[in-house]
Amino acid sequence: MTPAEAEKLLATRKDVVVLDVRTPEEFAAGHLKGAKNIDVLDDSFAKNVAALEGKPLLVHCASGGRSAQALPLLDPTKFSQVFHLNGGYKAWTDAGKPTVKPAK
Repeated sequence: MTPAEAEKLLATRKDVVVLDVRTPEEFAAGHLKGAKNIDVLDDSFAKNVAALEGKPLLVHCASGGRSAQALPLLDPTKFSQVFHLNGGYKAWTDAGKPTVKPAK
């Protein structure tokens, strides 16, 4: 989905969990408000993401590659709905959507 579609989804569906699959360092540099950071490259990704089972997810990474890799790891029998933010965090920020940045 596009950043505009994702923003509308998050505004209308308070149950959707934003799953940021980037590294903790990338996440710390800026992220979507309320996002959960679970690094898809971490060996314990499957175990960590299990805590979100049953919840609808909006999955993204920096530009879409890693989040596309994460999608097959999200068992459709355990996640009611999975949405993918096309273009990732870069597309979100390029579209001027709000983010949480560290205090300077």
